[in-house]
Amino acid sequence: MNKKDIIKNIVSSNNISYVEATKFLDSFIIILKKNLTKSDQKFSSFGTFYYYTSKARLGRNPKTKEQFPIQSMKIPKFKASNQIKKILN
Repeated sequence: MNKKDIIKNIVSSNNISYVEATKFLDSFIIILKKNLTKSDQKFSSFGTFYYYTSKARLGRNPKTKEQFPIQSMKIPKFKASNQIKKILN
């Protein structure tokens, strides 16, 4: 499922225009991006978006065997709620 499919589902289930559904989804994504760095974003019966910081480490080029440092970085994650897990299993 991609962004267009999600927008089409929003339009068909809520009787709103394609433009309004696009604005809604874009706004939701922007808000999620802005607030994710502040705290976990929990959605009841769906799951939690959060991030963790990976540790700095040494990487290696497999061809030349040359080592180089990889900086620590923030990585976004998603943990599904128990309701979603039950639906999938």
